[in-house]
Amino acid sequence: GALFALLIALDYPSDEINALLPPRGVIDFFSSDELTKTLPKKISPSIDNFLELNSINPLSDGTMLLNLIEKLIFSRTETPDCTFEEFVKLKDTNPFRHLHLFTLNLGRRSKIIRISSEDDDFKKIVISDAVFACLAIPGMVAPHPLREKRETGFCPRPDLGTFIDARHYYPSHLDAFDKEGYQKQGFLSKVAKNYHL
Repeated sequence: GALFALLIALDYPSDEINALLPPRGVIDFFSSDELTKTLPKKISPSIDNFLELNSINPLSDGTMLLNLIEKLIFSRTETPDCTFEEFVKLKDTNPFRHLHLFTLNLGRRSKIIRISSEDDDFKKIVISDAVFACLAIPGMVAPHPLREKRETGFCPRPDLGTFIDARHYYPSHLDAFDKEGYQKQGFLSKVAKNYHL
């Protein structure tokens, strides 16, 4: 989901998207040695179980995946370690779309958060970090902190939390774009322009 959202936001042509995404999904970002490691028994997708999975050594540090994400961003923006703020400025002269990502923050109050190019709270955050955080599958990739890009270099932002893939805990984020509350008021009574997709 997050990788696909990134490619759409960066205006990759639809015929290129399938070629860019790995054929077997996330598993393609692990070496054969990493894949021979074993995970604990299958567990249900609850916050407590995610925390338990994150206490074991992950299969991978995710370097291959993070490098791919950064390469995909750079090839469209030509901006190394592009931040959300830089992306929004480029959006004025490129056919880019706003990027919305959903991830599970493993802070004191674990919760799903939206990281967006429309949210000033994340404008200095490196986009590849945010996308990677959304793909950090518990037990497979370590939870990922975010970095802020400053004139003096990168600054880790542990105060924002540590993040993992949220899809098993909250599989559909479509309701986040429902400005008019169609679930409560009736979808057919709403006009398409009221929806921010």
